[in-house]
Amino acid sequence: MKKPIYLLFFLIFFKGFSQSSQQEMIPEKNAPESIVRNFSNTEISVYQKSSAEKFRQFAEYFNLYQKTPDADLRRQLEQNIFNLFTDSDVEIADFLGDGKNLSLRKFLRKYQNSGISIDVISEKSSAEIGENSWFNEYEIEIGGKKMFLKQNIYFQKTDKKFGNKTKQVWEIKLGEISFDMIRKIQCFG
Repeated sequence: MKKPIYLLFFLIFFKGFSQSSQQEMIPEKNAPESIVRNFSNTEISVYQKSSAEKFRQFAEYFNLYQKTPDADLRRQLEQNIFNLFTDSDVEIADFLGDGKNLSLRKFLRKYQNSGISIDVISEKSSAEIGENSWFNEYEIEIGGKKMFLKQNIYFQKTDKKFGNKTKQVWEIKLGEISFDMIRKIQCFG
């Protein structure tokens, strides 16, 4: 008689445990979409590496933008740069000049045909992940001078068209850029 009672107790306990663990794994329907709810740590790491590559693309496009006399090519490069960022008016520190914040659009216009070249030496993504963002840190060199930058990276859902179908996909966008004063002090202080 005791065996069926233990068996019954075990089955009830196991069923309740498996239901509660399933409920923990499935986010609520009204819960905000987030990177940590939708992707594993390994997948997030891949997206972080991709975001660092986007900054390298920005530097390459910027360098080409400086060198080309062709107005049509310059407009295309400018559009390619804007597509990497959340929008063309995202604020960035003028790391090539006085350090004051200005929009990405104004930054490009200010340094158009300046001959300045950005070389990316290293990049690192933060270990802490927000709901849909993280920080990247970059060491760059401009004319032999090293500097450290910090950038917000955003991970957001967007609608993409595939033929006549539209699907929501996750997309990485570069955000605001600031000076990374902590790293600057650690390296030069």
